[in-house]
Amino acid sequence: MKIEVKDKNVKDLMRKYGISRATAYRAITRGYFYPEYHKKRVCIADSCTFDVANAYATSKAVFHRYFHPEFLDWKEDMIQEAVLRMLEVSGISQDRNFFWGVARNTMRDFARKNRLIESREILV
Repeated sequence: MKIEVKDKNVKDLMRKYGISRATAYRAITRGYFYPEYHKKRVCIADSCTFDVANAYATSKAVFHRYFHPEFLDWKEDMIQEAVLRMLEVSGISQDRNFFWGVARNTMRDFARKNRLIESREILV
């Protein structure tokens, strides 16, 4: 559920929605924010359907845009992680731009974690 922000005062937003200073500042800059974005909310109602084909298409597009040449070995794993995370947050929003950001951030986290694991394995 996207909340449009009309207030221009960070402290008022922090008090009204119980969000951090950084989130309030970003909300003022963007003009909106998603409350409790980090919590998992799977949409299972009939009114909001999760389009798996669209999720895979979005994940593949994100992979080819940001990660293609360097992470080909992890391609399927990264796409699967992104689609899973999209399903987990599908109760928050069904917006394509929202899913694009979720896929990009999930793939970045996956790459960061696996690079750390590989570097530790090399050192051992």
